[in-house]
Amino acid sequence: MIKKILSYLHLNEIGVLELMFAFYPILSGYAYGAIRMDLFVLLVMDVIVLLRPHKKWLKCSPLIWLMLFVLFHEFVLFIYLGADRSYLFNTIIGYFITFISIFIIAPALNYKKLVGSLMWVGILSAGGILYHFYIIQTGGVCHPIKLPFMPDLASDTRLFEEVNRPTSFYWEPAAFVTYMMVPLFISLYQRKFLLTGGIIFVMFLSTSSTGILLSILICGIYIFTQKVKLRYKLLLLSLAAIMVVFLLSSEIFEAGVTKIEKMDIENTSRLINGPTLIMDMPMEHLITGMPEANVIDYNRINPATSNLLPTRSGGIFVSTFWLVWAKFGIIGLFLYLNLYYRLIKRNLQLLPYGLI
Repeated sequence: MIKKILSYLHLNEIGVLELMFAFYPILSGYAYGAIRMDLFVLLVMDVIVLLRPHKKWLKCSPLIWLMLFVLFHEFVLFIYLGADRSYLFNTIIGYFITFISIFIIAPALNYKKLVGSLMWVGILSAGGILYHFYIIQTGGVCHPIKLPFMPDLASDTRLFEEVNRPTSFYWEPAAFVTYMMVPLFISLYQRKFLLTGGIIFVMFLSTSSTGILLSILICGIYIFTQKVKLRYKLLLLSLAAIMVVFLLSSEIFEAGVTKIEKMDIENTSRLINGPTLIMDMPMEHLITGMPEANVIDYNRINPATSNLLPTRSGGIFVSTFWLVWAKFGIIGLFLYLNLYYRLIKRNLQLLPYGLI
């Protein structure tokens, strides 16, 4: 029985590099003083790959063009802003390390070991959600679970922020959902719909409106776009219908449903900041990108963007699509979306996850 479960989830196939890659979304939130783990972990993985005897670089021309444009755009901006935005240099270094790491790490990952590693981290993350859900149901409050081998962060960071929603090892439920969308897609790709149902169940428990909506949406996209036998589509459709009925009728999902029902789009930074920023930017900035290091600097200098809603910590959240357009202009947005388009065109089985 145990062997069947291990084989079903690929838990008996993991690798050091693959496990480090799977943990990356969690590890990247930490820092050792000035050393950011999001870059340090990438460098460690780079070294692991480069020390191997047989190594090759990823061949992906759309990614090369995107990398060259982003680095050129930021270098010109750094020269233009000068010493006033010296921290932009660190941003450029971060972009360079991230892009180069993709070319180094991606071809070195073993698919089966990667799936097993992703599932292990997914199980641990789901366990964290169940633990937090129990605490909240019994009247307690919780905060993100700290990995035991990672450094303590400052007391005012989100690691110590008390919340009344399950977050597991992540700073917020939406980050947990973003990670779990990968195992969810893999379960659909491998037609392991029992696993699909289990992942969706835990995503519902996180009370994330993003998780609830996207998990239903990815199943719908899969049903209508993938060339699979009719019985598989009917099975997944039945599963999705059962999950929706359970979602709407069970009290344990009440918090997530209520959050969707009471969602005020005009006062939700995650939804409104992006369109607001783009509409308030002059045409020349929409073409070339904002002449500032980040949205906070741009918002401070341009009164027209004062309608942006700040987060509780004083930052300004702008979702990726709108941020790429605002930061890198229409050319950067085209190159960014072209990367997704080329990958999906090469393999249409990626369409459900690509659209999400």
